[in-house]
Amino acid sequence: MNTSNHTAFSRLSEKYGDMFVSPGELPIVYPESRIYELVSGARILETVTEDDVVVTPAPPFPIGDVGIHRMSPGLFSSLPEEWGKEMGKGVDPFLYQDQTSDSLWYLFRIPRESYGIPYEDQTGLRRDSEIVPSLAEVLWMLEAFALAGKKFPVGVGHVLRTSSRSSDGAVLSVLRWEDQLTVSDCLGCEADPKSGMPFLKAV
Repeated sequence: MNTSNHTAFSRLSEKYGDMFVSPGELPIVYPESRIYELVSGARILETVTEDDVVVTPAPPFPIGDVGIHRMSPGLFSSLPEEWGKEMGKGVDPFLYQDQTSDSLWYLFRIPRESYGIPYEDQTGLRRDSEIVPSLAEVLWMLEAFALAGKKFPVGVGHVLRTSSRSSDGAVLSVLRWEDQLTVSDCLGCEADPKSGMPFLKAV
C-alpha cells in the first residue's frame, strides 16, 4: 500500500478509532483499482459528523451469508442450516440469495435509543439515505472486526436486527455472545433491552 493510501486510511483511523477497520488490516486481497476507489470514498467518510458509527470497507465483491460463514466458521456458534426455519432440510434458500451490497465502504450507525423499543419503532429512527442493512452486511461488518483482530463493536449479549427474513418471513438477527456470533430468526422479536437496529449508509 503506497504512502498516500496509507495516509487516507490513517486519517479515518484517527477519526473513528476502534470503530474503524482498514482494508490493510484484513487478510483479503483488494485489487489495486479497488484500493484507489476506497481512497476516494475515504474523503467522504472524513466529512461524516454522526456519532455511534462503525466503518468497514465493503468486501471486494458481493458475498452472501453462507460465504461469510465459510470464511470464518469458527466465528459462529451454529451452522447456516440452523439459522432459519428450514432446519433439518438444509440451508434456508434465502440465505443463498441474501448478499452484501456492491459499495466501497459501509458506515453503520447503531443508535443507543434503538435498544429496548419494538422493532416497528426502531425503523422510525432511520435517517435519509440510510437503510436497514441485510444479514450479510451485518455479518460482514462483525467478521471484518474479527479478522482484523479487533473487539466487536457491540457488547456481549447484544442483538442486531436486520432487514433480512427467513423463508417464513421472520426477522433474521445476530447475537454477539462472548467471541462468537449466533444467527437466528427468533432473536430480539420483542422490546428486548439488548436488541438494537443498525442503519447502513453505503459510500
